[in-house]
Amino acid sequence: MIKPIIACDIDDVKFPFIPRFCEFHNRVYGGNLSPKNFHTYQISDVLRTSVGESVRIIEEYLHSEEFLTAKPILGAEDAIEHLSSDFRIIDVTARRDPYMPITNEWVAHFFPQVKEINFSHNHYADAGNRKTKAQICLDNNAKFLIEDSADYALQVAKSGTFVYLFDHPWNQGLKHENITRIQSNGKSHWDNLLDVVYMDVE
Repeated sequence: MIKPIIACDIDDVKFPFIPRFCEFHNRVYGGNLSPKNFHTYQISDVLRTSVGESVRIIEEYLHSEEFLTAKPILGAEDAIEHLSSDFRIIDVTARRDPYMPITNEWVAHFFPQVKEINFSHNHYADAGNRKTKAQICLDNNAKFLIEDSADYALQVAKSGTFVYLFDHPWNQGLKHENITRIQSNGKSHWDNLLDVVYMDVE
């Protein structure tokens, strides 16, 4: 039996990119930055710096202990293990070329069920001439995408692929008939996602 394919983002779905960035920023630059401050994924707007300065800080973070030692978001490992029994899971991330090796290693270590990682076009930084997340989902006939970015979620939803959107401050207000928002109240995003996915399947 061929398993249906589902697509999954990495940063702030499996990998705690923003929480670990806040830890890094507070350690190095001081302050009390938290994920609640991120009402946009444009980090220059959150930090109130130039785009160039925010890029420099992000590059510093991507070589920091916080980034290099990050473990998966709560519930992600168990949920992917569960989903892998019924679906073939492919990852779809907009991470840039220099971070392909560490991304491959991190996914292989924590999510051995995932055998394919697709590196997509990036809305926020140059990532070369890559396919969009929407096109990757369509090419693979993905049943749905698990995502946190409002931009990517809307792009994929408009293309006709269903999206489960993890609720975060940076994706508020987004609505589309092909998007279902997954909350984290009471249980983790991942636990709530499993409830919705298997209810929908039934």
